[in-house]
Amino acid sequence: FSADGRWIGYWSAGRIRKVPLAGGPPVPVTDAAVLFGASWDEADRIVFSQAAGGLLEVPAAGGSPVSLTTVNREQGEVSHRLPQALPGGDTILFTVTKHRFPRWDQTHVAIYSRRTGVTRVLVEGGADAR
Repeated sequence: FSADGRWIGYWSAGRIRKVPLAGGPPVPVTDAAVLFGASWDEADRIVFSQAAGGLLEVPAAGGSPVSLTTVNREQGEVSHRLPQALPGGDTILFTVTKHRFPRWDQTHVAIYSRRTGVTRVLVEGGADAR
C-alpha cells in the first residue's frame, strides 16, 4: 500500500504496477523481472528486490529503477530480498541470501540506512523481518 493508503502496488507480467483503491485502471510503474519482495515508503518510492543482486528503488510515479544496495560477493552474498521500508524514510529492513534457493536459517536480516549508506546485519539465521 502507498503511505497515504490511496494506492496498492503489485507485480504482473514483468512489470510493477499500481492501482487506485478508489477505482480506475492500473498504472505502470517500471519493468521488473520476477520480484522477491517490495515495499512502498513514505517518500513515495517503491523498494524492490529480484532473484539476484541488491535492492532497487523507483519513484512510485514511475521511471527507471536505481540501485539502492550492493551485494557483498566477497562474503558470498547472492541477493538482498524481502525489503521493508521503515517509518521515517531512511531505513530499509531486508533479508540477505547466500544461496539462490536458501533455507531461511541460511539467511540474515540486515538494515540499510539511506542517510549513511551503511548496511548492518541485525540477525543471523533469520528472514522476512517486519
